[in-house]
Amino acid sequence: MNSVNSIEWSSHCLLQPMKSKSLDEEVKRSLGFVPKMFAYLYPLPWTARGVMAIYAFVNRHIQHWPSDFGPLMNLVIAQENSCRYCYGSARIYLKFLGYKEAEIRKLEHSLYSVDLSDPEKAGLLFVRKLTRLNPRPKKSDLSALYAAGLTQAAVEELVFYCSINSFLKRFTIPLAVPPEDFDTMDASRWKNPFIPVISFLVKKSVSKGNWSPESTTEITIFSPFTERIASLPTAQRMLQEMIRNCWDSPHLTKRTKALLFAVVGKTLECPLTEQEAKRLLLAEGMDSLQIEAVMTYLHAPVLHAEELSTIRFAIDLLKAPPIRAQALTREFSVGLEPETLLETLGTIGLASCLSKLSVLMED
Repeated sequence: MNSVNSIEWSSHCLLQPMKSKSLDEEVKRSLGFVPKMFAYLYPLPWTARGVMAIYAFVNRHIQHWPSDFGPLMNLVIAQENSCRYCYGSARIYLKFLGYKEAEIRKLEHSLYSVDLSDPEKAGLLFVRKLTRLNPRPKKSDLSALYAAGLTQAAVEELVFYCSINSFLKRFTIPLAVPPEDFDTMDASRWKNPFIPVISFLVKKSVSKGNWSPESTTEITIFSPFTERIASLPTAQRMLQEMIRNCWDSPHLTKRTKALLFAVVGKTLECPLTEQEAKRLLLAEGMDSLQIEAVMTYLHAPVLHAEELSTIRFAIDLLKAPPIRAQALTREFSVGLEPETLLETLGTIGLASCLSKLSVLMED
């Protein structure tokens, strides 16, 4: 298993942090604190708000799992993605919850080395498999969760949270977002007698956040995905809001976004995402032959050079380890405004999310 110190990571973030007093206040009001990674997303506020929703969901809106299970999921997801930023943040939050360093190290090497219930162990094993997508989980994997004693609501919440984390990772990894300050604290500083006080204050601060999804009308694009999680109303509204904000943002054309959803769905072996994206491409004026040419050959005379380079970047990014993903992003970003780069990464992340969420919808 990867450990945080073994992950190759670029020493420089691709984007410069941006100061925004109003967005800082919005994040603090919603979460109770401001992780420094948000400054890299502020050039495109819908991406920052999407990540803010993910933070809020795991901290206050998981209802069908124990309160400390979200950070355990974060650790497994970060480990499988080899995300240094998320890995460090997950470890530090586990320490704030009272886990000792030795316990975290045991958990890194074996899910069975700490005191977890059978449903929790089954849940974390499934999270690992869904994060890897190699192979893609099948209906039998969901059946194993039910056999372990999980309810349908707990399974849906597990799949949703694991899926939505794909959105976050599509920023932290390609941009090489540096770890939070606490992540770099050496072991001796955890012996400080004030750490329990800091832990209490952090948890109290998080609990004070007041984020909730906007009350919005239903969307028509990707509605089969949002309808599937109707039993999780907060998650459903959160996903609807993220899809709407992505689709309405002007920094990529709708056709480019639909192309990204299509190639991500195909790359992640999700025919449902690919099918819905093809419907959107038809609505944007492409015909069936043109769409099939793109999906088969990654080329069609109707496409612009920028569209071709964007979809090829998406495919390469999904297959690359972190250090390679960061190099690819640096190369792709030459000449791009930060808003365009963030919108590209956000769309890829949202498409990845839907492609994982669809395991709830497959036979």
